[in-house]
Amino acid sequence: MNYYQFTYDTTQGFDSSAIHKFVSTSTEFPDWWHYLPNVYLIESNLMASEITDKILRAFPSLRFLVVKIDLTSYNGFLKKSAWEWFKRQKNQNIKLKIAPSTNFTKTAVQKAIEDYNVKTPTPNIDAILEILKKRNGSY
Repeated sequence: MNYYQFTYDTTQGFDSSAIHKFVSTSTEFPDWWHYLPNVYLIESNLMASEITDKILRAFPSLRFLVVKIDLTSYNGFLKKSAWEWFKRQKNQNIKLKIAPSTNFTKTAVQKAIEDYNVKTPTPNIDAILEILKKRNGSY
């Protein structure tokens, strides 16, 4: 199986629920991920050009991009539930990483920790912020 990112232009006024139905009901996309508004990660045996043809038949004037992706290297800042799909694809452990940023606040870090259900040991928020400050120059 291959994995592709399908991203479409939201400024065209297409019904996002129709696009969602298209992806979620296609037998040629046995699994998919959709945690960002106009982004789908799809699993398929098709080639990018074949996926493009399939999308164009359903949405002839939609502007979009289909790119083959490698799920062995990824990072970002999402809720834990969004990362579970990646873990399931390769049956791998999720490594929690905070994407580089210069605007982390104590509240944002606390919320991220709550989203990941970190319970023990109790994280030291001030220490985490200090690490981010050293890593990024500020926070």
